[in-house]
Amino acid sequence: MRGTDRNTLITMMIGLLGIVAFFILSSAAIVWASGLRFNPQTWGFEKTVLVAIEGDLKSVAIKVNNQLISRSLPVRLRNLLPGRYDVEIFKPKFQSYRRVFQLSENQVGIIRDPTLIASSPLTTPYRQRISYSDEVRFDSGLTETNNELRDQGVLVSRFSSPVIQAHRYNNGYLYQLGRQLRLAFPEEVQDFFVYDLKSDRYAPLRVEESTWQIIVLDGKQTQLINLTLPR
Repeated sequence: MRGTDRNTLITMMIGLLGIVAFFILSSAAIVWASGLRFNPQTWGFEKTVLVAIEGDLKSVAIKVNNQLISRSLPVRLRNLLPGRYDVEIFKPKFQSYRRVFQLSENQVGIIRDPTLIASSPLTTPYRQRISYSDEVRFDSGLTETNNELRDQGVLVSRFSSPVIQAHRYNNGYLYQLGRQLRLAFPEEVQDFFVYDLKSDRYAPLRVEESTWQIIVLDGKQTQLINLTLPR
């Protein structure tokens, strides 16, 4: 084969490879734009899901399925295959935040402005006079029967002993179990210790949801508990 013919053949092959590459990349772009992703387990294309965490937290460790994703918010993970996504947020001196999503095609798992609760919340004496409601131990619609706490008949949680009082608190529940004040978030499958009371008697309290604070009459002393401030 003469040199000219060889060069012509090479040029044609390069051009053909370029055309093939163009079609492959174009197809991949169309698949990506359509929200499709190849699943090697099923050998097929599946519609994808999205996991998003909104907020402005800094100096944290954000893990999804035990893989470090970011050190700050916000985070958006696009074009994920359907399945289970275990989201965790870690920060020193704070309880870990956890939320689990089981997502089907086209679904979105979203967390909006997660609040981290201190492992040992800052507690200080409260000097101002406040009024307590000694009679309302359970918010309207909350009931406790056979060590089960229910909200409008829907099971919230089961306990080993009777709940002394329970109140809705932001997107969770503040409750007294024996000498402990605890904060539960059923949607996030989490339950945090908040404060150790002097006795297991009913402790009158007032909740401040907007500031994540609790004012509790513990014996003869009134304490202010700052849930988002560590000691």
